[in-house]
Amino acid sequence: MFIDKILARFKIQTKVLLFIFPFVVSICAVGITGLYASGLLQGRMEISNNVLQSLSGFKDVYAGMNAFCRIPAKRAATRSMPA
Repeated sequence: MFIDKILARFKIQTKVLLFIFPFVVSICAVGITGLYASGLLQGRMEISNNVLQSLSGFKDVYAGMNAFCRIPAKRAATRSMPA
């Protein structure tokens, strides 16, 4: 067993660190990747929220224009003239 001969040269603490270190590094890599992805998602959510607010403003303007168009012409003329 070639691996046994190599590992026999080291202390038990070194062997434990040798086997645990890659797992710790991979867990940290997953955490950092998740942090990066959540940052990207946060930016996309803010953009989507801004677009939704803009579209809501257009919807309000459209509703106002429709309400104005439904007023009879005579009432609209008297309503838009200054007193």
